[in-house]
Amino acid sequence: MKTAETVQKRSQGFSVLTLVASVLIGGTVPNNALAACTDVPNATNACWTNNSEVAPGDIYMLARTVNTKGSDPDYTRRFYGIVREFHAEWPSAIGIVGLQEVHSGLEDMIDCYGVTAADGWQAGHVVNCFGYQFIKQYDSSVTWAWHGTLGIIVGHPWKIASTKGWEIGKDSIKMLGNRSTRYLLEAKLENSATNDKVRVYVTHLSHHSDKSAQHDQRSDQIDNIIDHVTDRWTSGELPPLLIGDFNFHPNDERDNYNKLHNHFSLATKSFVGCTSNGNPTEIGVDHIWVGRRTSFPSNIGKLNAVRYHNTAGSAGKGIRLKDQAKVGGKCLPRLTDHDSPGISFVFERLP
Repeated sequence: MKTAETVQKRSQGFSVLTLVASVLIGGTVPNNALAACTDVPNATNACWTNNSEVAPGDIYMLARTVNTKGSDPDYTRRFYGIVREFHAEWPSAIGIVGLQEVHSGLEDMIDCYGVTAADGWQAGHVVNCFGYQFIKQYDSSVTWAWHGTLGIIVGHPWKIASTKGWEIGKDSIKMLGNRSTRYLLEAKLENSATNDKVRVYVTHLSHHSDKSAQHDQRSDQIDNIIDHVTDRWTSGELPPLLIGDFNFHPNDERDNYNKLHNHFSLATKSFVGCTSNGNPTEIGVDHIWVGRRTSFPSNIGKLNAVRYHNTAGSAGKGIRLKDQAKVGGKCLPRLTDHDSPGISFVFERLP
């Protein structure tokens, strides 16, 4: 069994966030729904660019984003189920997994579902638990980090070399009593095989329950993201990745989309209309962006998206996580409240 290469604890100087109060889903499932509750992962339903499949060994990088809904019950049990879905869909690599709504207040967890001291588990932050769940299910080296309610899990051959985090804004005063601070997490990664370097950013913008209510907050947060990312990138690195829950649909907020589009290409958008069975029907609010060479003129090469990671039942929105699922004999109403898009890339290295 592999152990974590490093555990990036970057908590000092970072603000502690009280999560947005939300209505918890119930911890039980109605009797008439129990028959559909299963521990069998959803069937793979992938979409390849031009329907041209790429061998796992030729995939350079996999990036996923998942809102973990930390306020729901059975948190670490649900996350174990999420990792199970990821592994069943693509067992070849963990990739890079951006996490949102990581439950604050869980800085000293004693128990972690599915792992024990024999697996290397020691009491610590909840993201430590998630890291060890990936280690156990993939039998692979993993590094991880967190800031505020964001986290990142990184699997071999990539590893975290350094991290940094910022506050990028707050929800509208109209959300008083339900108001959150918004963050940006940077992880600078190195590839142990090639020594390539890339900065990955994870974020979660203000909510859109009333789509117009926090438009300006999202706009300001995007400005802050662009400032940080463009300032931090250096020419010896790959173009940066920006992943997370952006809480807007590109067609609904063209101005915010265009701000990002000026500097990044929306990888998830490139698969809409893909002709295989796994085509995403819409982009949604969970995005994976790749830095444009016009803004980040890398002298190394560029990332080309080749696979949209998708499972049956998600309506093309990624790995299906919103259905009830059985984990360790317990039927859970859902693993989280978002499906999880993922993109695999090949690397076009410049001569």
